[in-house]
Amino acid sequence: MPKNRHVNQSYLKELAHIEERAPNEVKTIVSILGLKAKAKILDLCCGYGRHAIPLTKMGYRVTGFEISKPLYEKAKEQAKIANVKLKLVLGDMRRLTQQVDGAFDAVINIFTAFGFYTRESDNQKVLNGVAKLLKANGLFLIDLANRENVLKRWQPRQWYSSSGFTVLEESMFDFFSSRLEMKRTYLNPKRNGEVSDFSIRLYSLHEMLAMIQKAGLSTMAVYGDFNLNQYSADSRRMIILAQKS
Repeated sequence: MPKNRHVNQSYLKELAHIEERAPNEVKTIVSILGLKAKAKILDLCCGYGRHAIPLTKMGYRVTGFEISKPLYEKAKEQAKIANVKLKLVLGDMRRLTQQVDGAFDAVINIFTAFGFYTRESDNQKVLNGVAKLLKANGLFLIDLANRENVLKRWQPRQWYSSSGFTVLEESMFDFFSSRLEMKRTYLNPKRNGEVSDFSIRLYSLHEMLAMIQKAGLSTMAVYGDFNLNQYSADSRRMIILAQKS
């Protein structure tokens, strides 16, 4: 498992703060993709299912793929609570075609769940696998942190409060590899000092477009957030819609 998917109970609890975003994100995903009823969707790095579960409830045939066992187990638990039959796969993103069956109408990859691997060829393998799993004219929607905006706001050390924790976030950005290395220390009376480590490759827009094209996909649109505002250096997100020809 890549270092940046180091998931512990503190990290899982902190994820609660993004739950309120899910309804608007799902609404936008459905609007952008414009899929027919019962379309097949692969949620790549589905986390605990905050998009996969509501999409399944809407009648889409969703497969959730996750590389972190704690998140995979949490997704199973959440699907059971929601009383939905969600197909879940625990695996390696670099070997998608060996681990996931069938062709999909769409693949989604949300919340900066790309760029885990230190070898660029491995990250390209992920996109190549996505392209192979898509049907002809299938759609790929990827949502990433906007590198330019991250660097504008980046601080090597900061404190913040989240989901009942006081969190110390320490990070380093390597300008030669464009990787963000981050350590979060969670402080509260029950879990004093639990640590999560993260490492992610941050891509510029032109780098992502080149990789998407290399995978055999054509870029259709780029957005700066889930309200579909125009992308710019000030955008918090970099959301790309591509299609298999």
